[in-house]
Amino acid sequence: MARKPDSPFRQHRPSTRPHQHLCREAKPSTPVERRAGHDVYQSAKWAKLSAKLRKEVGHCEKCGRNDGQLYVDHVIELRDGGPAWDRSNLMVLCAHCHTTKTKAAAKDRVWRPLAEQLEDQLRSAGWAKGDESQSQVDG
Repeated sequence: MARKPDSPFRQHRPSTRPHQHLCREAKPSTPVERRAGHDVYQSAKWAKLSAKLRKEVGHCEKCGRNDGQLYVDHVIELRDGGPAWDRSNLMVLCAHCHTTKTKAAAKDRVWRPLAEQLEDQLRSAGWAKGDESQSQVDG
């Protein structure tokens, strides 16, 4: 039996926004950005390539661990414009290194625009990096 609309108890509805826990700047803004890599990672070509690389390398290319799950990861993430199939943009990582790298890339994606904006403001005010004129004291 359905509850009345004026019921003090709300029905639980699953979130339609799975990334709601992320801050606004970190969320992809367009459907294309949200799907970045989805087609690559779901393809048979990716399954073959990643299995081949995990077998060839056999260990984490960052820390050297060879126990546990290994992941093939893009050095420059697809959503940041990295090439999908270029071997020089792929590396094999253990679970710990993969998580650490992915979180750092997400954090960088949030802070990079803010840092660039601050640098532009400092430059326009004459306080740009390497600008010695503002740091000298009149003597």
